[in-house]
Amino acid sequence: MADNKNFQIGERIRECRKLKSMSQSELAEAIGVSDNTISNMETGNNNVKLENIEKVADFFKVSLDYLVKGVGQAPSDDDFLNRYNKLLQADKKKMIEFMNIFFPETA
Repeated sequence: MADNKNFQIGERIRECRKLKSMSQSELAEAIGVSDNTISNMETGNNNVKLENIEKVADFFKVSLDYLVKGVGQAPSDDDFLNRYNKLLQADKKKMIEFMNIFFPETA
């Protein structure tokens, strides 16, 4: 039976997998586990090994804190930062101004 914390881990794993348009089988093959292991992780099964959660975190380049607690580096952070870093300096300034308008508490 799944508890709420394990279910949340499973939801975050599913989110990472779907962002990469991968099936459970594709993820399982990529990290060297069975399809059933991925299914168990995503449904919040209590018998998931930490080493398998670490494999998922490494594969998707997210922090363990993100998968376990929902804090830390999320899957989309890399994409955003990569795109931001490619901007010209003037465009970076515009992006900061835009963020300050919509998210003033972080200004």
